[in-house]
Amino acid sequence: MSLNFYVDKFQSINPDRSSGHAKPHKLCMLFAVMALIAQGYINENKIYFDETLLNRFSWHFNRFKQSGDKENPHLPFYHLRSSGFWHLKVKPENSTEFERLTSISNARVRNLVDFAYLDDELFDYLQSSTTAPILRHALTANLDTLEQQYARWAIKLGKSEKTVKNYLGALKSSIPSWLNGSGSDSGYVYQSLLSVSNYFGI
Repeated sequence: MSLNFYVDKFQSINPDRSSGHAKPHKLCMLFAVMALIAQGYINENKIYFDETLLNRFSWHFNRFKQSGDKENPHLPFYHLRSSGFWHLKVKPENSTEFERLTSISNARVRNLVDFAYLDDELFDYLQSSTTAPILRHALTANLDTLEQQYARWAIKLGKSEKTVKNYLGALKSSIPSWLNGSGSDSGYVYQSLLSVSNYFGI
């Protein structure tokens, strides 16, 4: 499959929005896997549900969680198989029990699943320093709006909610009028600011 195929797949991941916002579980699992591939911890197409993965998932989850979100890494590890590019290698002796599952838990993932694996083409793209950032950026389309992402980023920098509200007001009103002549819009500003934050690892 082409890179564009997986960009579309990543952009179309459908997070749970039942609580009024995009729950970050699936995205955090993929971000964790991508980070561990980049670090060389995952050097073959086998993703184990081990402490290293869980710790990395937790790190990303704490960045993106919102009120009411619970840290349940077993859920994306199991449910990402609906994406079509994430697969589970079930332990042969547990295949019947796995097929009969009506609910999932950390213990069941550990006991029933040997490892997860990706489409081979996708794994190759994630190992490449050229294509991995493209796919990482594609995942952000499943978070909240650029406005919400910017607000979360600014608060993380230590800005008060009142200050962030003032910034957003400027981005919605004053700045767009300044940009009319350039053909840009506030979305361009949000994206530029977020790109700077990503560059510096903020």
